[in-house]
Amino acid sequence: MQEMESRQSELEREIERLRKTQRHLEAYRDRYIGLYDFAPLGYVTLDDDGYVQEINLAGATLLGVERDAIIGYALGDYVANDDQQAFLDHVRQCAGKRRKVTSELRLVAKSGQCIVAQFHSIPVEGPTDETLCKTAITDITERRRAEESLEEERNLLRTLIDNLPDSIYVKDAQSRFLAANLAAAQIMGAATPNDLLGKTDSDFYPPELAAEYHADEEELLRSGQPLVNKDEPHELRGDPRTVLTTKVPLKDHRGRVVGLVGISRDITERKKAEASLLWEKSFTDAIINSLPGVFYLFDNQGRFLRWNRHFEEVSGYSAAEIATLHPLDFFRDGDRQLIAERIQEVFTKGASSAEADLVSKNGTVTPYFFTGNLLIFDQMPCIVGMGVDISQPEQAEDWLRQAKTDTEKAKSRHGAGTGIRRIE
Repeated sequence: MQEMESRQSELEREIERLRKTQRHLEAYRDRYIGLYDFAPLGYVTLDDDGYVQEINLAGATLLGVERDAIIGYALGDYVANDDQQAFLDHVRQCAGKRRKVTSELRLVAKSGQCIVAQFHSIPVEGPTDETLCKTAITDITERRRAEESLEEERNLLRTLIDNLPDSIYVKDAQSRFLAANLAAAQIMGAATPNDLLGKTDSDFYPPELAAEYHADEEELLRSGQPLVNKDEPHELRGDPRTVLTTKVPLKDHRGRVVGLVGISRDITERKKAEASLLWEKSFTDAIINSLPGVFYLFDNQGRFLRWNRHFEEVSGYSAAEIATLHPLDFFRDGDRQLIAERIQEVFTKGASSAEADLVSKNGTVTPYFFTGNLLIFDQMPCIVGMGVDISQPEQAEDWLRQAKTDTEKAKSRHGAGTGIRRIE
């Protein structure tokens, strides 16, 4: 009797343990069901023909249907027509060949909305030993749209930089090319931008040029300070060139310098043109300053545009002062009317001349013979001419005679027009 009571007590304790275990299992089941149903991803279990055996709330909501309305039906009914075969292949790979499979498929919800989804499937054993396909469905529609938008922007940027005449490139902290446009490849003698990737300037330039470029880039990477508008020597297939280069540091999300972005423009022809213009200006200035008299060029508003050094010496005015004066400011009242009339004559007839006293800054009066000819300078009617000191008649007589003859010839040619183009 005592033994029976002992066994009864032990049996009751075992029953209590089993009930406790059952309660734990039910709690775990409820927790699993809660996690399963309210997970942010869609979960679905498929048989080897693609029919739904089980689906959570997120999966049913994604398709826009009630769970009971889809369990036992083909999930393929909600797959876009063009992706039907890919869906069947996905299921067969998982359930038939027992493999983990990942695919991107387009679903069509009950509302007609197209959803880009990623299917992650693993094979599991079913209750009757058949292989089922346990699948997680992730809605990647917005991500795919963002990726497509980003790709479009990349293509737009690539098209833009490849059609710019400037050389654009990106380098890492070891001065190796990470990206470049067509102009960069061309200026370095490479066939395509991809031919630059992973290489450095030393692969394309003579050692002395590559060393100069590298030194500049090392300083930029060390200091974090940009290099702006530097004239750099360059060489393309043995042809010396000049490029205008700007390089700026490339920083990561923490603000650390991890490379550089560069842009270069071939300015060889511009440099040649500047040198040619500088030579022409020097040559012109030398001729103007070697003239025996005063040289002047002023517009129809009386603004002096050019004059020679002799004009400054004779008048006693500085260049800055002459730039603010009017031609009539160099004459007394008696001669001003005459000079004003002759200026007007140049603009109407093409040429004129006059004798008048030039009054210097200190009041010195010197008789001069002045000439004027009309020309179009920088698209403006202007007067160009000379003045010669005639205080020594013997020396000036021949020049006066020739100047008057030239003036009459200029008047006769006025109808044909004349012009000069400014050299900037």
